[in-house]
Amino acid sequence: MHSKRLADYVERLTPADRKPTKASERPFNNATATHPPMLQRGATNRILIYPGSFNPPHRGHLGLLSHAFRNAGADLNIIAAIIVVTDDHYLQYKMDRRDNAIVIPKEQRAKLWKGSGIPVDWAYVFDGPGKEWAPFRANLANEAQKDGFDIKYIVLNGPDVITYGRGFDAECWDCGDAITSDISRPVDFRCPSTLRQLNGCSPWERLKINRSRIEQEIREKLKQQGAPGNTSPTVTESAEANFEKAVEQAVVEALETVTNIWTCRQLLTNPKGIVRFLPVEPEKQMRDAPSSTKIRMIIDSSPPEDLVKNLTGIALNPDILVEILKELPKPIKRETAEKIDRKELAKNDLEAFKKIVW
Repeated sequence: MHSKRLADYVERLTPADRKPTKASERPFNNATATHPPMLQRGATNRILIYPGSFNPPHRGHLGLLSHAFRNAGADLNIIAAIIVVTDDHYLQYKMDRRDNAIVIPKEQRAKLWKGSGIPVDWAYVFDGPGKEWAPFRANLANEAQKDGFDIKYIVLNGPDVITYGRGFDAECWDCGDAITSDISRPVDFRCPSTLRQLNGCSPWERLKINRSRIEQEIREKLKQQGAPGNTSPTVTESAEANFEKAVEQAVVEALETVTNIWTCRQLLTNPKGIVRFLPVEPEKQMRDAPSSTKIRMIIDSSPPEDLVKNLTGIALNPDILVEILKELPKPIKRETAEKIDRKELAKNDLEAFKKIVW
């Protein structure tokens, strides 16, 4: 067998007490997925790691994830994404210094990622304890390797993590390669006619395109998905022509995407790797980009009866979020609001995050 479902390996590694009882809740919606993530032999199967507090998750998070998955470049062969929700103790530390802070428990933050409108066919939420993430990740790659499938990981970070001054910290998630984009909010290193060199990284350059490699990846993927001309054991001349036409069209579309991609090499920390930036034209960027901070402000200022309406189009699954909020203690407003140096706060958050044992 030249291909196999990624979900089968994920389920094999999931503890019995955390296995879903409903078929629709299986990893990557394994019971009903139209095109579930398939591992291919003879190719590098990349999985996008999307870590964050997601307190709460919003449309900007989902927009960044979807854009990266679809536009990172066919040369990477990204077959799936794993959303990694950080533990409560990190979030508590992060929010302790903020006024009117809302701390949504990890289980509930993960639940918000599993509601309607989430691309469960290719995105899986890892909601186990943080200390189990590193073993899970390693075991997933090792189990697949035993069957001849090569898995590599690439981390997705937003513009608040990969910045001009901070660069990219590969140690944080033990992942040398990274992707970022300005689809949901601006990056601080993009200027009108150039990209500023990230701290600790080489200068930006256009992605070097390998057309034959891209075509090979696309052929394998279309074969798995039953593209025209590949649905029957007996391939007629007409069916073969249809398949070749589908391949050519997909290659053209893929090349249009990768020509806009920029890359740089991270030079300071191990593991070394490549940072990939997916620029988006201003008219295609998300307008009035949502943020978890903005959502918390809406929660603080909205009457209970208006919360769902005010959060619609901003938060993921606002109806579920409002029900979760009813069970949480009311946030405390400090008598004297602390003036926060946001640059210093971001730096401290990153340092604290790196000290967590995953």
